[in-house]
Amino acid sequence: MVVAAELSGHVHFLDLVTGSPAHPSGKHPGFFTRAMAQGTVGGRPVVLTGGSASDGQRGCVQMWDPETGLPIGEPMVHDDEVRAVAVTTLHGLTVAVTRTYGGHLGIWDLTTRRLLRHRSTGLLSIRGALALTEIADRRVLVFGTQGGFDTDPDGRRTMISGFRVDLVDLASLEHLDRLWVNSEVLSVTAAEQFLVVGCMCGTLALRCGDTLAP
Repeated sequence: MVVAAELSGHVHFLDLVTGSPAHPSGKHPGFFTRAMAQGTVGGRPVVLTGGSASDGQRGCVQMWDPETGLPIGEPMVHDDEVRAVAVTTLHGLTVAVTRTYGGHLGIWDLTTRRLLRHRSTGLLSIRGALALTEIADRRVLVFGTQGGFDTDPDGRRTMISGFRVDLVDLASLEHLDRLWVNSEVLSVTAAEQFLVVGCMCGTLALRCGDTLAP
């Protein structure tokens, strides 16, 4: 099965064998869907959609059962729009790691759908670049961020500056390091000892060090 989400929030469940819908389409609770992830909770596959919430002001993550095409429980509500989501395990729990437009990181228990840990980075997240890797025996979140807007002498906004890749410890959400790049980060993934970063200007391969000091 393929699960696909439109920017408009419509979620489609497609049968790969027949090429036809396996279930009626669902709808993410908000106006927009910005991110998706998949995982397993309690031995059953789940799909997560992240984006805006129904009030248009906040954000949320909705969990779905791909076997029925139905949402699972109430959405996990965030203070602003969710731009990235990933599923992993932490201390024996299956969790969702989320990042919002305003730079908030959250870890959610997918069994109870409760927030376990939260941290505000204060860094904008326009794109949904988020990856998990291991560096120096620490599980690390890697994501693209950017600073605020530059302003001209008249106080008018000009362009966003300060593009970079940030590294955060998964367990504590402690900020570990940052890598400056010269254009907006579109995507990031981990490949063995490298971080592969897709930027507006091209692709960078960054070698991870053997040590990582907080």
